[in-house]
Amino acid sequence: MTSRSPDTPPLSVTVSRWFQKRQGLVTTGLLAPLVVILIFAYVLPMAGLVKMSFVTNESFSSPSPDYTWGNYTRFFTDPWYLETLMRSFRVAFLVTVITVILAYLIAYYVVFSRPKHLDLLLMLIIAPVMVGNVVRAFGWRFLMGDTGLVNGLLMKLGLSEPLSFMYTEHGIIIADASVLLPLITIILIGVLSRLNPVYMDAAKSLGANGMRAFWHVMMPLSLHGIGAASLICFTLAFGTFETAVLIGGGRVQMVAPLVYQQVGLTFDWPFGAAIAFIILAVSVSGIILHDLVLKEKGA
Repeated sequence: MTSRSPDTPPLSVTVSRWFQKRQGLVTTGLLAPLVVILIFAYVLPMAGLVKMSFVTNESFSSPSPDYTWGNYTRFFTDPWYLETLMRSFRVAFLVTVITVILAYLIAYYVVFSRPKHLDLLLMLIIAPVMVGNVVRAFGWRFLMGDTGLVNGLLMKLGLSEPLSFMYTEHGIIIADASVLLPLITIILIGVLSRLNPVYMDAAKSLGANGMRAFWHVMMPLSLHGIGAASLICFTLAFGTFETAVLIGGGRVQMVAPLVYQQVGLTFDWPFGAAIAFIILAVSVSGIILHDLVLKEKGA
């Protein structure tokens, strides 16, 4: 049995020093699997999507296809497609405003009021996330139909005729906000739970009332989280598919179902790829704008 010299460091120290000297190599090795997955699961498919969007539909299956800007020109010069894009922007913006405000109020109540039945309240918030969007959209069809629960209650209260929720823009906004509300609430609960309420108490001790303390202390501290939640909400609302199809039907067209229509119904894959890339470009633009706004505010 060999004896270890008193000057020889323990094995754990030797291993630690080895990792410290090769920290860059270790970091690269840990990141390599993620980078490979992103390249094959995201970068390459996106590159193929972009390439396909510049191909004419007539030469799509040809070994040497013809490249053109025609798919994008067709989209941005057709008033119907532009109206669909603007409608998607409008719906996504309103859904984001409504959802983030409601989610922030719920999250603030959960984090700082510490209600008696906190576990039950959290379960009620998380439970809808476990249900698929299609199921929830179908539920809204039964609730908002002319003979649904909402109109049934309104008719009993004296309304002369049922309100139109189905196949309307505001119907999509209501349904989409309800679908995204639990997710955004969970995100904001995580954001607010990291804030120390002692800052609010300090502001109040210096003479600020509750609203002023909240607006000048709590709101700036949670601005990053609100921005991230708004970005996620807008991106998901802008690309909504199930709610747009089941609630909007064919009367209120949104931009995401256009991709399915072009690919699955008219078999115009290049034009569908162009629309999909436009949706992706809007999402990326939202991320860039989000970062620029927060940097401008110094958040």
